Amino acid sequence: MAESTEITEEENLGGWKGGDEGPSPSFSSFPSSRIPSYLFSPCPPYLRDLRAESPSRSLRLRVHECCTGSGCVAISVAADRPEWSVSASDLSEGALEVARANSRALVDPARPGGPLAFVRSDLLSSLSRGAIGASRGPFDLILANPPYVGSVQTDALLALGWSEPRMALDGGMDGLDLVRRLVPEAARALSMGGALLVEADGDQAAEVAALFRASRLTDIETDRDLGGKARVTSGRKQWTA
Repeated sequence: MAESTEITEEENLGGWKGGDEGPSPSFSSFPSSRIPSYLFSPCPPYLRDLRAESPSRSLRLRVHECCTGSGCVAISVAADRPEWSVSASDLSEGALEVARANSRALVDPARPGGPLAFVRSDLLSSLSRGAIGASRGPFDLILANPPYVGSVQTDALLALGWSEPRMALDGGMDGLDLVRRLVPEAARALSMGGALLVEADGDQAAEVAALFRASRLTDIETDRDLGGKARVTSGRKQWTA
């Protein structure tokens, strides 16, 4: 495995960890992964709602993070809500190796929700085949930080010496190739009333919201990161009779 870099997140999920609940955990990163910007965003509405709905921590939700990278988001959720069932996936086996190591170091395997399940998957495709057993869905919450940088901009960033590999950055010509595939996959994998949160660039927010609407997600909002830039689009799968 390539040499890792120690990273301490001071704003995990915008207050999901830290503050009065204690310090944020320390994660190892890997050159094939990057830090999600929603780690530095105010806590999105659906995460606030989910926390409020389980003040006694007795509600067992099923959560999956797609494009997990070093696993920092999935691990933060698992640590803060030990009764929730949490799984995560990524296409990079190198990133998953680091995510599993972070999980072993930071998550109690005896937690009520069980140990984190990690699987190599092209977005959610392997989950639909039951690659991680009971964690195949439906999910109450899906989080995703897919590559969303345009190909031309990716070329420019790599030419400047960015350490992330193309796989972690390049989202196609307009940066949304993976998001276009992910949103309908996630909509099918959500439970009724479940929520999807996707990170993208602020300039892509309107198109991402349109993709959510095309997949019949409702209550669509885009939240800003701590720098004030539109960053995380969220939506909910509507209840049907």
